[in-house]
Amino acid sequence: MQLGVWMGFFIVLVFMLFGVGFIVYGLQFLYSAFAGAPYVSIKRESVQKIIRAIKKDVMGKRAVELGCGDGRFVRELVRQTSATGVGIDINMLVVFLANIRTPTALRPRLRFVRASIFDVDLCQYEVIYMFLLPPLLHKAAAKIRSERTKSTLIVSHGFLIHPFRKHLIKTIQTPPYKTYVYRLPTRRKKNK
Repeated sequence: MQLGVWMGFFIVLVFMLFGVGFIVYGLQFLYSAFAGAPYVSIKRESVQKIIRAIKKDVMGKRAVELGCGDGRFVRELVRQTSATGVGIDINMLVVFLANIRTPTALRPRLRFVRASIFDVDLCQYEVIYMFLLPPLLHKAAAKIRSERTKSTLIVSHGFLIHPFRKHLIKTIQTPPYKTYVYRLPTRRKKNK
């Protein structure tokens, strides 16, 4: 009888922990969605196609993925090129998963950070990748425009960045979305 009571207690405890974990997990994804960046993963085939299209332009560069989710894009970019990378996401659970999924061999050149994309200084990056919804994408574009100082490759999966349309250099067919690649020139510093 004693064993049955302990077994029942253990089963209830496991279900409670699972329930709490599920609630925390769900709340993190709701928080991301309300912040304007719901978690939507990119297909692996699309990642490969994009990297093949931009590979020669990113070798040895510093790359950032804004709204990185599980870090699929920036991790593969770092794996296939000599680029270094940072993934930024507001959702602590996907950042945790991205860190777990990163092989030890890539860790010196790749890290994932829980932060708002608006709290990150973008002037240090030469490659910026985003898969964001249009309202957040256009806010990020304004931030990129104001902070970048050097020639910057911008990769937007899924949505055009209208303020950058004159800098569009490539459109990649990555069904169900297109991926848009922009080259923003070096920004001239204003004389005081």
